[in-house]
Amino acid sequence: MFELFESLAGAGETLQFHATDIPRSWHVTRTTSGIAWDDGDRDADVTVAAPVRDLLLILNRRLPSPAEVDGDRDVWERWRADSRF
Repeated sequence: MFELFESLAGAGETLQFHATDIPRSWHVTRTTSGIAWDDGDRDADVTVAAPVRDLLLILNRRLPSPAEVDGDRDVWERWRADSRF
């Protein structure tokens, strides 16, 4: 597990990024000191699923937010707002 990106600190919110075209998933937790993430599928407040290429483009704002967002959409929207660079 890695912890970094202080600007993305949170209160324990969790996000699951799931690649639909390859067997890969990433779980992110917004901690008080930044984010912690690791590989794997786990329960999360919100899950964003798309082909891996699209996930990369979505996370870098080259594509709009996907239609397939399950869970607490506010957690996803806060992530997008706070991860601007």
